[in-house]
Amino acid sequence: MKKELEDKLFNRFKMFRPERSETENLMRFGFSCGDGWFQLIWDLCEKLEKIDKELIATQVKEKYGTLRFYTSGGKEEKWEEVNAAIIEAENLSAHTWEMC
Repeated sequence: MKKELEDKLFNRFKMFRPERSETENLMRFGFSCGDGWFQLIWDLCEKLEKIDKELIATQVKEKYGTLRFYTSGGKEEKWEEVNAAIIEAENLSAHTWEMC
């Protein structure tokens, strides 16, 4: 993803905290996917932020042609709702061209 788009996500959403060590958070390396998923990721982050403000995104990438969005922390009672939102976005990514 272009640095300009990554910066928009990093600046808008507190869940991206690249200051953590590499073993805890891979977001210091940015997003490992194309620009075409920017809006999909943005929408997912807005949903996740409403569900659990304590959630931390640890890695966002493409794998086998679909989005992978990994998290840590957050409230245990919200995990089911968080996972449902992530699965929905991952399923949408299979029908959204990653490159544009």
